Amino acid sequence: MKTYQITSLPLFVQYLNSNKNTAMIINKMKTGDFNSLFYTFLAWLCCNNLGRLDKSTINQIIQSCESWHDGVIAVLSKLSRTIDTIHIDEELPKETKKIYDFAFNAELQILAQSQAMRTAKQKTVRQNISDFCNNLTKFIKINNIQLHHQERHEILELLAACFGPENLIRIEQQLTATLHKAKIKITSAEQLTLADL
Repeated sequence: MKTYQITSLPLFVQYLNSNKNTAMIINKMKTGDFNSLFYTFLAWLCCNNLGRLDKSTINQIIQSCESWHDGVIAVLSKLSRTIDTIHIDEELPKETKKIYDFAFNAELQILAQSQAMRTAKQKTVRQNISDFCNNLTKFIKINNIQLHHQERHEILELLAACFGPENLIRIEQQLTATLHKAKIKITSAEQLTLADL
């Protein structure tokens, strides 16, 4: 059983970007989806044996990164897509992409630095999967997120890329059990909640 340890978060994202099964979550992350970014960050933590986080730590990380993400990454992502479609100048999309890539890598560094003082502990794949699932449920509850079937599938693919596809059944069982224990329901994207009405 192999865990893919990549100590640099930007290199970890590059590794996932080269994997066709995780392309969807990486694309969502690069178009400004904060949840996908955080799921990827949590997977990176567990791949590097950095373990479980408590709610206050997760909250601090969210607060340190969310304003940068909303104010810089989401705006640059939208700007980059807009410039790409209007074709004002051939060089402008390239320059915008360079700025976006720089800001995106800075965001990854902010996240990685938030855990720079943590010490890795020797853990089994099972323990790392459990840590991820527990961190995920805390993140979902803190942000009051509705997890959709598509996101669940993307998370499973992300974890399979991290811990090996041979562990997919174990990953799915652990994720399902942890979400159930935390009373987090998976919804379809089409379902409306009372808050939506």
